[in-house]
Amino acid sequence: MKILNFQSYAVSAIFIFLSPLTALLAHHPSAGPGSRVLGASTPVPRDQLIFALDYLKGDPENRDIWTLTAAGELNFFDGRVGLGLQLPYQYYEQKDRADAARYARPRLGLRLQPWPELSAGEGQVFLVGDVDVGFATGSDRNRFVDENFYDSAAGLTLGCAFDDLILTIRGGGVFPLSRLPQAETDDPDGVVHYPWEPVAETNTRDTHELKKVTEWRLRAGYRVTEVLQPFVGFAYRVPYAGVLKERATGDRVPKIYREFEAGLVVQASESLAVTVGYRIPLFRKREYSDVDRAWYVLQGRAPPDPSEFRQFVEAYNVSVSILF
Repeated sequence: MKILNFQSYAVSAIFIFLSPLTALLAHHPSAGPGSRVLGASTPVPRDQLIFALDYLKGDPENRDIWTLTAAGELNFFDGRVGLGLQLPYQYYEQKDRADAARYARPRLGLRLQPWPELSAGEGQVFLVGDVDVGFATGSDRNRFVDENFYDSAAGLTLGCAFDDLILTIRGGGVFPLSRLPQAETDDPDGVVHYPWEPVAETNTRDTHELKKVTEWRLRAGYRVTEVLQPFVGFAYRVPYAGVLKERATGDRVPKIYREFEAGLVVQASESLAVTVGYRIPLFRKREYSDVDRAWYVLQGRAPPDPSEFRQFVEAYNVSVSILF
């Protein structure tokens, strides 16, 4: 049985179990500034559906990636608890090989807001904790992305919501919950590949390793009118590549990843918002000592340019948020 089949049944069972409780426990949270859309979703738990399309240009594997994500959140206990689910699907526009499409990893998570009354008024602060689980995708790489491991993202968001201004800062990390598979893994045809018979495009312990990740994100949004709210953001992450690191890159990849984002939220109504955004990685050039340069010269090659290891060139996204 494929791992994702078990995951699908488990996620479905959770929602079937919770659905009778929704009418009893779910309530609309306060309509204060903290419950407005900032980015693709609200900073605090709220009943919402999100449909997002992301375009990632210049992936390191010589491809562009389109990601379609359906996400939803239910809030319980007057906005103190939010239960969310993300279901992404990716399409790869690839150079020098055929295009491909894959189901990406589903994520099931919780958001906790201990004091929702703080964000109900103007100029008040709010504190939100979040934790989720990213499910392993299994070994069928014809249908699922090659990320056959479990991980968890957790963080704490501190925000201040005024009448027209929202400021948030989130600190957190990503933690592996399982290990990568061994080199001998089943391919989609059911043929076992041993260590001396590597499978192409397979993330195993021989080719990759899982890292604990520390990340910070700042975001600010300002409501120009009742309809328009531009926002900007900055992200910081260590290590650069995230939780999944390719061993072959060694120490040539910059240690710190930084990113700038900007976007616009169009609040069409109290229950409908459309967000368009733009993201671009930022780089810090690595300084090479004379010893480093001599070593590369002896190898017959020039010191690598950190830009060769950028996660992507730039990204565009659009999302539709339906609030309840």
